[in-house]
Amino acid sequence: YNEEYEYELEEKEIEKNNKNKYFKLPEEYIFYYISAEDDNNYNKSLNLLNDIITNKIKLDKYMGVDTEWKSSNNFYDLYQENLGINQSNLSDLADIIQVAGINQGFIFDLKSIIKNEELKEKIKIMFQKTIFIGFEFTNDVIKLGQFFKEITFQNEFIELSAIYKEKKNKKTPE
Repeated sequence: YNEEYEYELEEKEIEKNNKNKYFKLPEEYIFYYISAEDDNNYNKSLNLLNDIITNKIKLDKYMGVDTEWKSSNNFYDLYQENLGINQSNLSDLADIIQVAGINQGFIFDLKSIIKNEELKEKIKIMFQKTIFIGFEFTNDVIKLGQFFKEITFQNEFIELSAIYKEKKNKKTPE
């Protein structure tokens, strides 16, 4: 009896089972991080947004969107303080925006770019290049509206919760 070997087998079985539980993106899928937390990230973000605006990088026609925020978090407070951001009323803003399509995804670090008008303007232009899909997006729109003063989603947005509710209430034939 080899206890160590048994432990290794158990670990391999757990790993095998966990792999099947999660959606796996194709290797060619690209994630981009948009941030102004330091000069390197800022320059990469600026170049990326310019490439999207000039169509060097094509966005998917439809992209899912979601925001995340916390009303108070010591880590975020420290993070904002290190960036020289005034703490007042920031807890009401979204922390990140997640955007994902078939070919690429984006994570926007809103807390780091809140003072950077150039990046904010380019993100607004980028958002006009695709049709967004969301679920229960009302609060997300409010949060984004606080960050991007003139951003609109009314014409280029699909709300999935309405479709879900409609399908859920229909009886399927037996």
